[in-house]
Amino acid sequence: MERRLDAANEALTLQDAGLTRAEISIRLGVSSSTTKTYLADARFFAAPEANLTRLDHAASARRRRLTSGQARNEAERRGIADGNMLDLVNPDWI
Repeated sequence: MERRLDAANEALTLQDAGLTRAEISIRLGVSSSTTKTYLADARFFAAPEANLTRLDHAASARRRRLTSGQARNEAERRGIADGNMLDLVNPDWI
């Protein structure tokens, strides 16, 4: 999880420095789609309250104590992953 967070933060730093998504993809050695995900993740983990829908999915998954095997859809799977990452970057998030 820490490596993914580092990659996401690096992508955001590169974008803030003026690189395009295509340039960031090349620099990180990942697809444009992965770069897009990294950028969205970095923004969310820095300010989860700015994306209340995503934050609500994470909180809901946590309250329900969902596991990956119990997730019924992509939103629940992402909520589980987001909750785990939020635990890492801000243990008091919930």
